[in-house]
Amino acid sequence: MADWPFPLKLQEETQLEMASVKIECVVRGKYRIGESPVWEEKHNSLLYVDITGQKVCRWNAVTKQLKEVHVDAPVGSAVPRRSGGYVLAIGKSFAYLDWEKQTVTEIASVDPDKVNNRFNDGKVDPAGRFFAGTMAMEIRPAEVERHQGSVYSLQADHSVVKHFDQVDISNGLDWSPDHKVFYYIDSLSFAIDAFDYDLQSGKIANRRLVYKLEKEEAIPDGQCIDAEGKLWVACYNGGRLLRIDPETGKRIQTLKLPVDKTTSCCFGGKDYSELYVTSAADAMDEEWTRRQPEAAEIHYFENFWSHQTMGSIKIECVLKEKYSVGESPAWEEKQGTLLYADITEQNVYRWHPESNQVEKVHVDASVGAVVPRRSGGYVLAIGKQFAFLDWENKKVTDIAQIDNKKTNIRFNDGKVDPAGRFLAGTMAVETQPGEFERHQGALYTLQTNHSVIKHFDQVDISNGLDWSLDHKIFYYIDSLSFTVDAFDYDLQTGKISNRRVVYKLEKDEAIPDGQCIDSEGKLWVACYNGGRVLRIDPETGKRIQTVKLPVSKTTSCCFGGKDYSDLYVTTATKRMDEESLRKEPLAGGIFKVTGLGVKGIPPYSYAG
Repeated sequence: MADWPFPLKLQEETQLEMASVKIECVVRGKYRIGESPVWEEKHNSLLYVDITGQKVCRWNAVTKQLKEVHVDAPVGSAVPRRSGGYVLAIGKSFAYLDWEKQTVTEIASVDPDKVNNRFNDGKVDPAGRFFAGTMAMEIRPAEVERHQGSVYSLQADHSVVKHFDQVDISNGLDWSPDHKVFYYIDSLSFAIDAFDYDLQSGKIANRRLVYKLEKEEAIPDGQCIDAEGKLWVACYNGGRLLRIDPETGKRIQTLKLPVDKTTSCCFGGKDYSELYVTSAADAMDEEWTRRQPEAAEIHYFENFWSHQTMGSIKIECVLKEKYSVGESPAWEEKQGTLLYADITEQNVYRWHPESNQVEKVHVDASVGAVVPRRSGGYVLAIGKQFAFLDWENKKVTDIAQIDNKKTNIRFNDGKVDPAGRFLAGTMAVETQPGEFERHQGALYTLQTNHSVIKHFDQVDISNGLDWSLDHKIFYYIDSLSFTVDAFDYDLQTGKISNRRVVYKLEKDEAIPDGQCIDSEGKLWVACYNGGRVLRIDPETGKRIQTVKLPVSKTTSCCFGGKDYSDLYVTTATKRMDEESLRKEPLAGGIFKVTGLGVKGIPPYSYAG
């Protein structure tokens, strides 16, 4: 069970209403026990081992070339060495591996009094020490003598420190992003444990339980940590990966694979957005192998988040209304409703999930955005004006008009800031399908006293807006810049300054449209003509997640539901011909994405 055979690559591709991860088998090696995957950025390669096959393997993700070095003992783990080459936890020894010469040089040995022990999993700490643990070799398939293993660290000076013993099967190791916590798995405890970690000395203390696996989750094996500090745990005989929040002790996501013996995992790829998974074929009979032909191979998930069919992310089309340009979604917690607009059809909608009832108010101009008003009713960015909407009386009352000198512009997206101001931007009206004059738009704020401030102009298509959790940063999208931008934001005055790029979209991501922010400060950006929503870390400028939908014209998104854990996504059908609509029968619908493992924050209401 500590002996599992292969690595996998997981690629997210949300399809139909059940979307999610596409799992690709990238190395078909039939490893007896694939283990210890680690990404080598310099070589664009995945390093891993076959424990009982006694091999160290390196797979180049660009050339797809696989190279192997055979060694003379079971190899529990291999890690890169800063000065070149690799370090192995092999048999009962730490050793250097010279890849070019294919020579192994012993550094130090452990467990001298236990002839039947061997190293299992290992990993390097943030200070460069190599941690690895031991276990007893199997007496017969799946049977080991218990409490024979220990955890060791190979220091930079080649000395070895023993941290503790009485281990059954030493497995997954990793450290928190702040390096203060060491996470560890002894597989037969069926638990993930945490220790306080002193990075300077390498000492561990204060062991406690983080997560106890349930029966169907099987046996915890290897693990890795993501940029948000969440743990990914491979479950041997469970055919799945669990994403665990070590702060709360909750499982927040499950990824199932087409094989049972999942052994370990690591992130890799050019921006570490791909998850590679090793697996095993040890102790599998012919019938088992026939049913799981990809066992003992390597798979990966690319730009993944969850495997829908396995019960994590679920994408459901909750309204199949074929809106022309669905936009401006906002959750109304008090009513338990989703507020949104259809820009070109000039309608404002309110959908009640409980009753599935849709209410509509038709207005006399294109409606770019609709937001709740704190004192009741709504505020619209409609045509070239800000206006109040009395829903019950279906009455629209003008507040202020903008751009009096320009007849060919209209409002597009808008949102309320944390102080209750309504910000919305404009764009030129199309002269013919898909064509409009550029640089005609501007960004405005409707103040709580009903005055209007113009922030800047020369905008092409004013789109997604939101604010950081501390209210000090304003995020903004001018779609044809193909970027998400940030400004310093003065909440007291509403002034913006110091514009800079947060994220530049890649060609296949298409056109950035609406956006929202989650409770972890990450941005969710809908990509028009890209059929996806991107999750972006504005601090690092990295895309950390992609949710693909079964339609191409995704327009905007917001969080909602009773605890803001549902992501609602609006879409469009404008300029789609019959053939396109036949291929995308859910185009123009509104989608609900659940199981993301993250929540949003309540929207703000206009205070004027």
